[in-house]
Amino acid sequence: MERIWLLAAIGVVAFTGGIVYGFTSAYKKVIPSDPGISYIGRIDFSDKNAPRFDWPGIEIAINFEGAYCAVLLDDGTNHYNVFVDGARMPVLVTQPKVKKYIVAKNLSRGPHSVIITKRTETYDGTGIFKGFILDKKAKVLAPPVKPSKKIEFIGDSLTVGYGIEGPSVTCGEGTEKKYKNNFLSFASVTSRVLGAQAHIIAISGRGLVKNYGDNAIPAEKPLGYYYKNTIMNDPLTAWDFKSWIPDIVVINIGTNDFSTQPVPSKELFEKAYLSLLKTVRGYYPQAEIFCVTGPVTDAPLSGYVKNTLKTFKDKKTHFASLSPVPQELMGCDWHPNAEANRKMAEELVKQINSVMQKHP
Repeated sequence: MERIWLLAAIGVVAFTGGIVYGFTSAYKKVIPSDPGISYIGRIDFSDKNAPRFDWPGIEIAINFEGAYCAVLLDDGTNHYNVFVDGARMPVLVTQPKVKKYIVAKNLSRGPHSVIITKRTETYDGTGIFKGFILDKKAKVLAPPVKPSKKIEFIGDSLTVGYGIEGPSVTCGEGTEKKYKNNFLSFASVTSRVLGAQAHIIAISGRGLVKNYGDNAIPAEKPLGYYYKNTIMNDPLTAWDFKSWIPDIVVINIGTNDFSTQPVPSKELFEKAYLSLLKTVRGYYPQAEIFCVTGPVTDAPLSGYVKNTLKTFKDKKTHFASLSPVPQELMGCDWHPNAEANRKMAEELVKQINSVMQKHP
């Protein structure tokens, strides 16, 4: 279902009324393994009735006939968007331990949909979904139909949607979570415009060779260190790459490598980028891969990426670029705001469509 991302204009307000887990006989629980619940994103289903996740953009949805819906979460660190029948509701700010959060009540008769999406990122902790609670007379309907097209995004804070709802480049101490919103990132907007599911594998501050503000080259744990994990910081949750095969992979990595001194050498960066491309191509032999630079850092990044593509010699791997963002469209800590991300998505969609028309 396409939600209107222009709803970004709505100010951030929050569900703060978490209720300790428990409900009366007037309600019924829909367990996480119920076939009526739809999931998108890298999720650890080792416990099918307590699925875990931490990557941004995770989506959980249900269709039902009923008057009431609450979501059960064991979290306390993440923020979520909530959509009821396509309308954006107040931001759900979780509290510690298992709690239920009422997201819809007094609904009219007929079918309804509830979708929650993870605004925040891996640094903000792991969430555990415990199910939905509906009124006793409610009926779970067929789950939302997922788009058949799939896109994987690999990146950093630009892909996360860091600071995207910030009022200016200076947002104040302790506001990082409040102003993150992956739903409005160029990655998520691009996926919706193209009618695709999205997996967002992105971590703020991480680079390909060097992390932001770090002197270590190469970094001990750059983005690639976590790429194969279902849960970022749990290497025992190895992702099954055969379970979800994207049609398109978008890579926008390297900004943090060149944001602060010292920076990696041309040889080291190109070697690491080539290794990443070989890894991605190994998992997804048929995917169209787009190597994106911008909108924050260009030189020397774009030149290094273009050189690597010449070395890679892969007809299904393409260069794409995003235009610089003016200061008036910057959010927290000089990150593109929602309007800038919309423009970035427009640019990227045009470039993807141009290629896909030649490679249907």
